[in-house]
Amino acid sequence: MFTADAVRRRLHFPMSLQLPTGIEQRLVRHRLARCTATLQELREDLRITREQHDIMRDDAADSALRAIVAETPSAEFEHRDTQRHFVAISTHLAHLEAAIADHEREIDSLLDRLHSTDATEPGDSSQRHES
Repeated sequence: MFTADAVRRRLHFPMSLQLPTGIEQRLVRHRLARCTATLQELREDLRITREQHDIMRDDAADSALRAIVAETPSAEFEHRDTQRHFVAISTHLAHLEAAIADHEREIDSLLDRLHSTDATEPGDSSQRHES
């Protein structure tokens, strides 16, 4: 029978699977390659989205000026429509920037894991100097 304390410890410290070093390194390298490819795609998407954002910002400013000058319902409708598109592209831009930051953090974490598994290999030169 489990005590409440034992159950709490088990929930907070779940068991982890220990993989052999070679397999873990291959998995980390595979994830690193996938993350790097995704990061490149996100950066290209960000570049294109920034260009679109600049164009939409200019269009929104132009339509706002036309709406003020024309004072017609159609000009006001065009301004609101252009403004909605600008807000949507701004939201997408923020999402891409956050996704890129997340991928960069994940890549850093994977590189740290890869370095730590390289350091713990039996033939590692840093461990040979300690003995």
